[in-house]
Amino acid sequence: MSKSQDHSISSGGPDDAIRYELASLRYLDAYDRDDLDIMAQLWREAETDAKLEQVLCELNEGLLHEDHVQCDDSAQERVIGILCRSLPSAFAESPTLTVADVAAAIVTDRVTFGRLSAADRATNEKLLAVQAAVPAKLDGAAITSLQTLLMVTASQQYWRAFQQTAVLINMSRAGAGRAAARQARPPRPRRDEKGAS
Repeated sequence: MSKSQDHSISSGGPDDAIRYELASLRYLDAYDRDDLDIMAQLWREAETDAKLEQVLCELNEGLLHEDHVQCDDSAQERVIGILCRSLPSAFAESPTLTVADVAAAIVTDRVTFGRLSAADRATNEKLLAVQAAVPAKLDGAAITSLQTLLMVTASQQYWRAFQQTAVLINMSRAGAGRAAARQARPPRPRRDEKGAS
C-alpha cells in the first residue's frame, strides 16, 4: 500500500469515541510527517461526518496555536542565530492567506476543480481577484461570515472544498516552518554516544 493507505473512518463501529481518537492520531501523525495525502483523505471523510469535521477543526486550531507559541528566550535566540546564518529565507514574513490564494489552489487541483459545478467554477473565478484575508479559524461559522462578506453564493460542496484547501495550505506553510526549524536544530547525540564521553 502507498503512504496514503485507505484507513477510512466508517460509521457504525462499536465505539465512535475510539474511531475519532484514531482519526485524531492519524491526523497528528500525518501532520508531523507533512503527509498531505492522509490529511486530505481525512478531510474528504469529514465531508460526510460532522463529528469528524469538528474533531479536525479543533485539531487544526490547536496545531496552529502550538506553531505560534513562543519558546524561552535563550532557545529562541539560538534558533534565530542559526536560521540567520543558514536559512535567511526563514525570516521572510509568512504571507497572509487570501481568498485569491485559496481560489487559485482550487483551480490547480484538477480533482477538486473537476468536482465543481459550473456555477461554483464561476464563483471561484470571481474569487481569484479577492485579496481579503482568510480567517485563521475556518469553521462553519467563519465560512458563513466569509460568504456574507464576499457577497457570493456557492454550493455547500464548494465551501467545503474551499475550507479544505485553505486548511491544507496553512498546514503546508506551517510544515515548511517546522522543517526549517528541524534543519536548524543541532543533531541529538545517539544513545551509544551519550555514555562514551
